[in-house]
Amino acid sequence: MNILYITSRAIEINASSSIRNIATIKGLVENGHNVTLCSMRPDNNGKYYDNKIADVNIKRIYFESAMKTAIKTANRFNIFHTKLYRMIRGKRIYDSSKQIINHVDEVDISEYDLVISSSDPKTSHLFAEKLFEKNGKRTAWIQIWGDPFASDMTISGSKNYMKKIEKEEHRLLSKCDSVIYVSSATLDAQKNKYPDASKKMHYLPIPYLKKVISVQRENESTNVVKLAYCGDYLSHIRNIVPLYDAVSNLQGYSMRICGDSDITLNPVENIQVSGRVPYQEVSRIEDSADILVLICNLFGTQIPGKIYQYSGTDKPILFILDGNQKVIMQQFEKYGRFDFCSNDSNEIRKKLVEITKSKKKHTPVEEFSPKIVASGILKTI
Repeated sequence: MNILYITSRAIEINASSSIRNIATIKGLVENGHNVTLCSMRPDNNGKYYDNKIADVNIKRIYFESAMKTAIKTANRFNIFHTKLYRMIRGKRIYDSSKQIINHVDEVDISEYDLVISSSDPKTSHLFAEKLFEKNGKRTAWIQIWGDPFASDMTISGSKNYMKKIEKEEHRLLSKCDSVIYVSSATLDAQKNKYPDASKKMHYLPIPYLKKVISVQRENESTNVVKLAYCGDYLSHIRNIVPLYDAVSNLQGYSMRICGDSDITLNPVENIQVSGRVPYQEVSRIEDSADILVLICNLFGTQIPGKIYQYSGTDKPILFILDGNQKVIMQQFEKYGRFDFCSNDSNEIRKKLVEITKSKKKHTPVEEFSPKIVASGILKTI
């Protein structure tokens, strides 16, 4: 099958959505399909440009210079969480990546058997809609939503503005043949919000990018247990403070934290702190860690994508619960793969000691592999 895969933001931008899209595309290729990626051309000088992340050999359709403003906005990913950006967003539904719709005449969908549009940004779905309007061909269309629209944690505004967002989300959902959400709780919430589109809605996990099996290193010191937290931790979305407090000066443990935030964590003797780092460095940090750490969101139905990426490893995963803990547990405890604890410094310390003493063997979660997830996506049509 020939598949056109649309994502407004270039996959060379170092963001969780890029990793999700690359893994999904790899799964489609592994299943024997031909995939053409349609996106903006990345800005090689952008802050989050990382060509090492996009290691996938497929045909690409890139849009050129007219998209530079949108690309710069996408590269400044942390601006999505500033007061200024939220104030500007209060007057428009889409961000500047909406300029992608000016390029509908450059794509002919007649040669494709399936179109997949994947957000974020949400303009991926808008662009797909415009392609269908322009070409007139009724090819099957799947929408993959990394985050829902009206209940996206990074979007806020007046009551009237949020009604506009909800109306636009409903309109987009009505246009396609299948809708994929990456959280089962999000699926349930969206079915309740838009019951007329509920029959076309499905949940499928995010595929991990690769399977990583640890290699025992000779002469490696085992006196210190190394932790890795690699991800953003904006204070209105995730609370990293209990983890930081739990590990600070905790004898026998060290931790590396890397990711964007609006708070400052001071490095201490056993905790190293940095901003977002290139994908290859993240891989090195995670590879050298003894325990991988994930922190859930403070509210909402979305699950940080890192949990799926970590599920491709054989390392212990400390799954720190927050928000709606019961719903999260229902989705993940069945795999028997994760070590859960609440987001409390004392509970975190106890769980770390428990993990360290445990002799439990861990294996990748096969249900999250690219080939299996991609196959599930195609079965929804």
